[in-house]
Amino acid sequence: MGGKAKSVKLENEDGNLIYAVEIGQQEVTVDAGNGKVLYAENANQQDEKNEATRPKSSIQVKETSDGDR
Repeated sequence: MGGKAKSVKLENEDGNLIYAVEIGQQEVTVDAGNGKVLYAENANQQDEKNEATRPKSSIQVKETSDGDR
Protein backbone atom coordinates (compact mmCIF):
# COMPACT_ATOMS: atom_id res chain seq x y z
CA MET A 1 0.00 0.00 0.00
CA GLY A 2 1.28 3.44 -0.79
CA GLY A 3 0.12 6.93 -1.59
CA LYS A 4 -0.76 10.16 0.12
CA ALA A 5 -3.34 10.55 2.84
CA LYS A 6 -6.54 12.15 1.52
CA SER A 7 -8.00 12.74 4.98
CA VAL A 8 -7.18 12.09 8.63
CA LYS A 9 -9.81 12.13 11.38
CA LEU A 10 -9.37 11.60 15.11
CA GLU A 11 -12.23 9.32 16.20
CA ASN A 12 -13.64 7.51 19.20
CA GLU A 13 -14.36 4.08 17.73
CA ASP A 14 -16.23 2.07 20.35
CA GLY A 15 -14.11 3.53 23.16
CA ASN A 16 -10.80 3.32 21.24
CA LEU A 17 -9.09 6.58 20.31
CA ILE A 18 -7.89 6.16 16.72
CA TYR A 19 -6.95 8.06 13.60
CA ALA A 20 -8.96 7.09 10.52
CA VAL A 21 -6.65 7.76 7.56
CA GLU A 22 -7.91 7.55 3.98
CA ILE A 23 -5.18 6.53 1.54
CA GLY A 24 -6.36 5.81 -2.00
CA GLN A 25 -9.23 3.31 -1.72
CA GLN A 26 -8.12 2.11 1.74
CA GLU A 27 -9.14 3.33 5.17
CA VAL A 28 -6.28 2.71 7.58
CA THR A 29 -6.98 2.73 11.32
CA VAL A 30 -4.03 3.99 13.38
CA ASP A 31 -3.63 3.82 17.17
CA ALA A 32 -3.75 7.46 18.35
CA GLY A 33 -1.49 6.64 21.29
CA ASN A 34 1.49 4.96 19.66
CA GLY A 35 1.02 5.47 15.90
CA LYS A 36 0.83 1.77 15.04
CA VAL A 37 -1.45 0.63 12.23
CA LEU A 38 -4.24 -1.47 13.77
CA TYR A 39 -5.92 -2.58 10.53
CA ALA A 40 -6.84 -1.50 7.02
CA GLU A 41 -9.91 -2.10 4.89
CA ASN A 42 -11.44 -0.91 1.65
CA ALA A 43 -12.98 2.50 2.32
CA ASN A 44 -16.19 1.62 0.47
CA GLN A 45 -16.61 -1.88 1.98
CA GLN A 46 -16.26 -1.62 5.72
CA ASP A 47 -16.62 -5.04 7.34
CA GLU A 48 -18.62 -4.71 10.54
CA LYS A 49 -18.67 -8.49 11.14
CA ASN A 50 -15.03 -8.52 12.27
CA GLU A 51 -15.20 -5.52 14.62
CA ALA A 52 -15.03 -7.67 17.77
CA THR A 53 -11.75 -9.29 16.69
CA ARG A 54 -9.98 -6.07 15.68
CA PRO A 55 -7.03 -4.87 17.76
CA LYS A 56 -7.82 -2.19 20.35
CA SER A 57 -5.99 1.13 20.62
CA SER A 58 -3.61 1.92 23.47
CA ILE A 59 -5.89 4.80 24.55
CA GLN A 60 -9.33 3.83 25.81
CA VAL A 61 -11.92 6.60 26.25
CA LYS A 62 -15.44 6.74 27.55
CA GLU A 63 -18.05 6.86 24.82
CA THR A 64 -20.32 9.91 24.84
CA SER A 65 -24.05 9.69 24.30
CA ASP A 66 -24.06 12.50 21.73
CA GLY A 67 -21.61 11.01 19.22
CA ASP A 68 -17.94 11.48 18.49
CA ARG A 69 -16.25 14.61 19.79
